[in-house]
Amino acid sequence: MSLLREFKKFSDNFAAVFDLSSLSNPSNPTLALNLLTKNNEKTIKAALESCHDVVDEIIVVDTGSTDATKLILKSYLKVKLIEEESFRGYSYHRNQAIKATKSDWILVFDSDEFLSTFLAERIRQLIQSKIFSKYRMYSRWINKIYEDGSATYVAPNKTFKGRYNARTRLFRNLEGIEFRGEIHESVFGLEKIRFKDLPHDYAVYHLDVAVNTIEQRLEKTVNRNRLKLGTAYPEEYLPELYNFKYRQVEGADLALLKYVNL
Repeated sequence: MSLLREFKKFSDNFAAVFDLSSLSNPSNPTLALNLLTKNNEKTIKAALESCHDVVDEIIVVDTGSTDATKLILKSYLKVKLIEEESFRGYSYHRNQAIKATKSDWILVFDSDEFLSTFLAERIRQLIQSKIFSKYRMYSRWINKIYEDGSATYVAPNKTFKGRYNARTRLFRNLEGIEFRGEIHESVFGLEKIRFKDLPHDYAVYHLDVAVNTIEQRLEKTVNRNRLKLGTAYPEEYLPELYNFKYRQVEGADLALLKYVNL
């Protein structure tokens, strides 16, 4: 296995020499977090605390919060808050955040998500890469937070491709990049660059299932189907309806759950 890793490392470095899309990053590249939020007072602190110490700036677009979300955001010095009166589309607001970002790299996740400690500790190493300009990450959907502080998440399931597939979360802030699409929006302008799917330990935890009732999640899936016909009920929002296996949230990741307001 070690020989295979060494060969992969050699081949990536060799390919980078001839790959014009590989960019020579500065010795100390900067990193920004881009977030969208609306009425996420239960989870926004976990999102910010998971990466606050490793990012250089935090760009948040709030689309009309009426709870304590904006008050929490304004307590963080790194946060640059863009306030909108109403929601105008996922891609529209993500592109707002990109335009306001000055950093070399952009990290994107939602205000009901947080980074695993393993990923947060290694993210600065990732952006030093002269080979990769985009990273895709897997998600862990936390389904239950218990009174004793423990938690479980839904194990990856290859039957449901949306759950198992990695998504673009970390990428270079290059000219011309933009998000497109209304549901499950994707970033464009990175198609020809070299990318890497990170292992499952480099996870993004999702809190939607843990903090919302099944009725709230059903309503969300119905609203999403109105925008994107044929998507049906996303299984990640409704693990109660599927025979999923669960795994324990371990180690330092549990400490971030203290910031979740159930």
